[in-house]
Formats: sequence, C-alpha cells, structure tokens
Amino acid sequence: MSMISRLAPFLMLTAAAPAALPAAPMPVADAVPTAAFFDTLRAADLRLATIAYRLTTANAALCDRLQPQIGMPIHALTQYGPGARKAAAATFGFESTIGVEAVVAGGPADRAGVRPNDSIIAIDDRPQPGLPSADASESAAARDAAEAVITEAPVGKPLRLTVLRDGKRLPITITP
Repeated sequence: MSMISRLAPFLMLTAAAPAALPAAPMPVADAVPTAAFFDTLRAADLRLATIAYRLTTANAALCDRLQPQIGMPIHALTQYGPGARKAAAATFGFESTIGVEAVVAGGPADRAGVRPNDSIIAIDDRPQPGLPSADASESAAARDAAEAVITEAPVGKPLRLTVLRDGKRLPITITP
C-alpha cells in the first residue's frame, strides 16, 4: 500500500474540514443574566452548600482543624460583572455588598432566622462594605474577606451578624 493511499482518508478529512467550520466566529452572548439564571445559580449553590455542611459537620471528629459551620453561603455584588449587577441586585436583594445567597435548611443560620437575600453589614461587630459604585471592578475580594471573618471565628462561639432586611437593621446571633 502506497503512502498516498494510506494518507488518503486523512487528506480528504483535512480538505473537507474548512467546509464544516462556521464562516465567522460564533458571537459571545452579551445578554444580561435573568432572574431565572440567578435562581438556578442559587439553587445549585444551595445544593453544594447543603452537601458541604453535612460532610463537614458529620466528619468534624476526623479533622485536626475546625471552622465554624453555619450553613449560609454568602456572595458579594462585586462578584458579578458591572453589566450583570443590576439584575443580580434585583434578584438577590443586595442592600450592601455582602449578601446571604442561600440558607441550609436546619443549619445554624436557619435556626437563627437568617434568610436568603439578607444583606450583611457587620460580622462580629466588623463593618462590611456598603453598596459598590456602578463601575467597581469585578472581584470576589469583599466576599473572601467576609468569609475569612466567619471561618476564623472560634468554633462553638456565637457569631453576631447585623443584617439589612427590607431596609431594616436586624441583629442576628448564630450559634454553630
């Protein structure tokens, strides 16, 4: 069998490949995420948080370092790009930069009365950032800083939150 006959199938596919490709690159969607998109995101994050809460609390005896497990994924308005912030704020009710995305059923945050869409303005008397400017860059730094305050708290010690809920300031104490 000659080299040409062995390469014929490859050469035919290579020659036909440009015809199978689109003439121009497919455009990237610039659409602003909808409330349905954010609801799906919240449901997925809640499922993950529920699994993580169950695993970490059930296996605490196997761990050499512990962190408070409060069953409350948080997020920051600045995590979302400037073009998505208005829709994110409307869906998640952000009244400050840090918000409660979801609450694990039966977890400490749930028992304390925390609700999805609560906006966190203080954690253990440490103020959290207010609403960002419309052109603030996309970053998870504010969320990470708030998360660090929570995870560095002594295990078993009540965690004090001050939240905004529908414009009202509420103190909430979560006992992990």
